Amino acid sequence: MNNRKALILISILILLTSCQSLIKPVRSVTAMEGGVFIYMEPFPPEAEGIRVTLEGISAVAEKGTPEPLNLKMKELSIRNLMGQRLIAMGDLPSDRYKGILISIKAISYTSDGRVNSVEVDEGPIFIEIPFEVRKDQIPVIWIKLRADELVRSDGHLPILFSAYIPERPLLGLGGFITNPVLNLIAVFDRKRRNITGMITSGREPMGVAVDPLHARAYVALSGEDAVEVIDTQIMDKITRIYLRGGDRPRELAITPDGSMLLVGNMGSNTISIIDTRLLIESSRLSVGQGPRYILIDKRGERAYVFNTFSNTVSVIDIRTMRILINLAAETGPIMGAFNSKGDRLYIIHEYSPYLLVYDTVTFSVVRREYAGPSMSSIVIDPATDLIYLSSSTISFISIRHPSSLLPISFIQSDAPARYLFIDKDENTLYIVIPEKGAVSVVDLYTGRIISILEVSGNPYQAVTSGGKGPSS
Repeated sequence: MNNRKALILISILILLTSCQSLIKPVRSVTAMEGGVFIYMEPFPPEAEGIRVTLEGISAVAEKGTPEPLNLKMKELSIRNLMGQRLIAMGDLPSDRYKGILISIKAISYTSDGRVNSVEVDEGPIFIEIPFEVRKDQIPVIWIKLRADELVRSDGHLPILFSAYIPERPLLGLGGFITNPVLNLIAVFDRKRRNITGMITSGREPMGVAVDPLHARAYVALSGEDAVEVIDTQIMDKITRIYLRGGDRPRELAITPDGSMLLVGNMGSNTISIIDTRLLIESSRLSVGQGPRYILIDKRGERAYVFNTFSNTVSVIDIRTMRILINLAAETGPIMGAFNSKGDRLYIIHEYSPYLLVYDTVTFSVVRREYAGPSMSSIVIDPATDLIYLSSSTISFISIRHPSSLLPISFIQSDAPARYLFIDKDENTLYIVIPEKGAVSVVDLYTGRIISILEVSGNPYQAVTSGGKGPSS
């Protein structure tokens, strides 16, 4: 092992000599109103071969005892820190905090093919990072190994880790992940592909619609019968649009000019039409049973509402807000996508294994192809017209040719996916994986996962300002 790695290990041991042990039990995490998320940045090349095993992480209030957090990741190394990783999170009492404690269980290093263990003294490391937790305020903290101070002339390493609060993404570079279990909306930077903040929301945030023209995002609050309005410049909520009791809104779609927001109300079998200038519901329209998804064509002339329990898709004239036709679907239509020309609508079903293709001019079925059971999401790459399909029971994404509709490739995922989204500006595919509490980001050129956005809970949807899911 070289001298630089030895200095790192020695310095870790030096820092493990103070601070009292964690004594409080970890708080259970369900819906969050206040707390903290802690992410570890990738290890630098200088830490090659070093493995750190964590025992616990806690937050230290300015006055009071440490508050233990939920440890989400125990083993830290270059290999499993290729990207940002969530290492701890949890509810915290409203208070001012002066930093965090990291308790290390074990340290090892690999030298000449051999794994060597280092004895660790008791006592966690204190990292100074002032932050405040209040109701409706959940800070995100990034921690990183200080690569610039791994070697000192005196052979001493006074600082091993540094911590800081990340800046919000620049306008147009943000994205959102809704989490209906934790009542949170995670904010991420779509260029750097890391989590930068958390927005507390009303109950059960689900579908998202982004309006880049007016720097706004809208989130359906299914448990509040409302829509949260977010200013994407400050990345925080600014107001709430209330609907009717029992509406249970789930999905949203916004017209290309941003003037009108359509809300699918699963509880009342209606579509609410929101005037985005006045931020009020201007009218509503009755549709089929279980309006689960909404698509708006690129010209903003028609909306397609997927009525899951009626087995139909209602086609609405947006100018008159009248239903033009109800397209017959198979059992449980849940989502659809347009091809790049907009003359084909692809429909997937929850209880039928067939993919239906409609001509959007004649409203006739032109193709019916077996695609597999329990389909959960569909998205079409606007650059290639390749079709990406996910299933709620299979841990891979199938890629299908637009002409033959046959699979030509696959993308492996860690677990079944709930939702797919393509950011056409970054040429990336977002795969929402509820079981893992994460969103995988795939490079569409290589088909490889290039980042994992970990948010815990049960993420529902991920979107950016660079596309609109199936209608991209």
